[in-house]
Amino acid sequence: MNNDEAAGAARRPRVAFISRAFGARFGGAESYAERLLERLRHDFDIHVFCQAWECDLPITHTIVPALRSGPRWLRLLHFTRQCAKAARDFDLVHSHENAGAADVHGVHVMPVRYSRYFHRRSLGRWLQTVTSPRWQAYLWLEKTRYRASGHRALVAASPLIRQQIQTAYPQARDVIVIPPGVRMPANPATPAAARAALGLAPEKTYLLLVANSPVRKGYETILQAMPALHEDVHLIVVGGPEDTAGQTRQLAGQAGLGPRVHVWPAQRDLNDFYSAADLFVFPTTGDAFGMVALEAMSYGVPAIMSGPRHCGFAEYVRNGIDGLIVDDPRDAPALAGAVRRVLEDRDLRARLADNARALAARLGWDQVAESYAALYRKLLGQGR
Repeated sequence: MNNDEAAGAARRPRVAFISRAFGARFGGAESYAERLLERLRHDFDIHVFCQAWECDLPITHTIVPALRSGPRWLRLLHFTRQCAKAARDFDLVHSHENAGAADVHGVHVMPVRYSRYFHRRSLGRWLQTVTSPRWQAYLWLEKTRYRASGHRALVAASPLIRQQIQTAYPQARDVIVIPPGVRMPANPATPAAARAALGLAPEKTYLLLVANSPVRKGYETILQAMPALHEDVHLIVVGGPEDTAGQTRQLAGQAGLGPRVHVWPAQRDLNDFYSAADLFVFPTTGDAFGMVALEAMSYGVPAIMSGPRHCGFAEYVRNGIDGLIVDDPRDAPALAGAVRRVLEDRDLRARLADNARALAARLGWDQVAESYAALYRKLLGQGR
């Protein structure tokens, strides 16, 4: 073997990763990407193409200039085309965006076609979709992802998303499911220390909701449920930019619950929030997976969440054993009843906490990274 051949054999495969925003602060899919690449960077030469970067990982990245005006779909098209040009010489392209060609497509949200034609069906919604240039543009962009020759591998974040993809695009038969993982806390704070750090009263009972879009994740249902709970039960809400946090506080005030609701914008470090919580509540109306519920369970915080039709993670949770499932995320009385059940039954609460930790321990990021590494190597072996 000559020197050039030896260098080629030793070179790590070059992988371009495409995501408009990169960093855990931006949301669940972005947190998924950061945790995944944290591990894959040791075996692959990773280069991230994005428009917003907030991450401490030593990964090479390029900020792709954004269009300053125009509709959102046009800005997405511009971004993915710029990335496609920049990634031509890479060995493999992994995209989290709902457009463009790539070797691996990570799907973390409900497909647009499923949302518009199969979810909440109505004649008015159908007419709005087929007559709207905006929706037709999004559907055209998405089609480039799911056409038979437009991808090498489709990876859904949950069985729920796989089912939605295959309903909307029957030709997408071979959809792989690789769920998010979790990093088990190495040194969680005690509840007393966490509450002191956050300026919370030590004697109250705290529910926790983590969401960049609290209303979409069940915040209003939680507010409706809280009057049925003891006045010492408070709610912590974390997520979204500062203006979203302001709207979250405003809704609590309008519900007459301002003193019982404590709001923070998105945080990179959630250790104190999970450690301070007695119960995690996640009555989401639509979540591909629900990483925050898994993170809470890794701290031994019992969780109440929507069922598998609304929350992908619920597919992995045994109702009454690992957590509690509420079938209808808009059913405030059912949510209040589930909260009271956990808070009033110490044995149930202890079992849920123990089983939650055990479930989280089985869903680690190392297993996720191994699945992706195997997929990368399979595709690289086939050639681009």
